[in-house]
Amino acid sequence: KHYDYYTLISHFSIDNIILLFSSIITEKRILFITNDIALLNPIIESLISFLFPLAWQHVYIPILSAKIIDFVCAPMPYLIGIHKSYLPDELMLDQVIIADIDENTITTTDNNIIYNLPEKRLNTLVKGLKKIYNYEEMVSYEKKSYINDEMIRSLFLHYWVKLFKNYKKYLEAPNDYIVDKFQIEIFLKEHSDKCVCLTAISETQMFQCFIDERYDQNNRTQVDNLEVLFFDECIEQQVYNKKSSFLNDNSEDIDKKLNYKALKPKLDTSIIEEEEEEEEETTTTTTIAYKEKMNNMINNHNFKYWPKKLKIKHIKARKRKQLAL
Repeated sequence: KHYDYYTLISHFSIDNIILLFSSIITEKRILFITNDIALLNPIIESLISFLFPLAWQHVYIPILSAKIIDFVCAPMPYLIGIHKSYLPDELMLDQVIIADIDENTITTTDNNIIYNLPEKRLNTLVKGLKKIYNYEEMVSYEKKSYINDEMIRSLFLHYWVKLFKNYKKYLEAPNDYIVDKFQIEIFLKEHSDKCVCLTAISETQMFQCFIDERYDQNNRTQVDNLEVLFFDECIEQQVYNKKSSFLNDNSEDIDKKLNYKALKPKLDTSIIEEEEEEEEETTTTTTIAYKEKMNNMINNHNFKYWPKKLKIKHIKARKRKQLAL
């Protein structure tokens, strides 16, 4: 499925994207407001895509009608989008996080806590996002050319791979008398990322569904849930550096009747940074593509789609060259 990540990144800063991500994975009530309702669905859908291998289990209304605006007062977690003119009184929005798309702001009440992500995972996300999106230099005409869906999703998938890499160790063996399917207390105690956010994630319904799916698969002789298999193979490949027959299979299944080629899933690891080894930051294919586009535009002197700051900078440089001659 394709997601419009360009709309998300062009309206929210990296810091605010991280805040929204942290709020969603801990199942907060989030209200998105804007004067342009066409922005609501692509932005909220893009944020939800970052949850995999988890899945949102609560109220989800990308565009809420004014007639049922009282839904924003619901006590359960939700992701709701409304036109800014429908925004009710603040007294009705206790512990609701308000994401203003037009103003790039995140506001909430004093008694509502947005948890900080684990420090290592946070640093990797921020560095990765800065590599993918270059806010100051991106040329308006070609913006969408630099939004690589696979890179962005791989970055957040890496976050979950590192967070849940040892989850199988804490799954209880199938038993008719089992009470708890997952040893949550031991998992939290032994986890390298000891923080309040991890505890909050473990208490969500999304995490419970994550465990239920994998516990059910353990009761079967063969894994038939492709999402479970895909995530487990990602852990094997990224954490333990094992070759994955599922991820690296280059074969194609061909449906002769439809003449359709079904490609195997592919994990893009080019943007992932191994924080333990503290490797030097490498230039991503996104940045290389951007520089090539920029050089072509400079050589062709195509000013039409240049940002104002870049035009001024280029004109001044040309004047300096002329004076030097």
